Amino acid sequence: MSISNGNQPAFDVDARYGEAAESQFARLFDGSNGLFEVKRKRLQDASFYVETECLRDGRYVPSGINVTKARYWVYLIGESDIFVIFPTELLRVAMTSKAARDVAETDGSHPTRGKLVKLTTALGYRRSKKEPLKAPPLVTPMFGQNRLL
Repeated sequence: MSISNGNQPAFDVDARYGEAAESQFARLFDGSNGLFEVKRKRLQDASFYVETECLRDGRYVPSGINVTKARYWVYLIGESDIFVIFPTELLRVAMTSKAARDVAETDGSHPTRGKLVKLTTALGYRRSKKEPLKAPPLVTPMFGQNRLL
């Protein structure tokens, strides 16, 4: 399975990679497609990029975690066969943390915006909450401020 080269996203290559990884993951757990959303993650750190918007026809529209129906958001770490699994609702809540950073991926055919969430933020948030999680409807990066759509 090929992937786009380093920091140069290529939508068609990344989409094929994601679809193949989703199938691999579903087979691994005997799940069904649609239950999981699988993304690629490089080995360099413990932060996870969560796409929230994509540039289409000259404007940013909700995408990624803001439109998924998947119950789980899954990252495949490099070519390692290591998967990190987040309940989608937990990741949405962790994205509202002050520790989550606004980021943009602008070097490719389909620029995106999103949040960079540290694994420790998600873990700490879940451990600190006794009540059920309640995720906001949509989160969009505002580069300095959080705004719900």
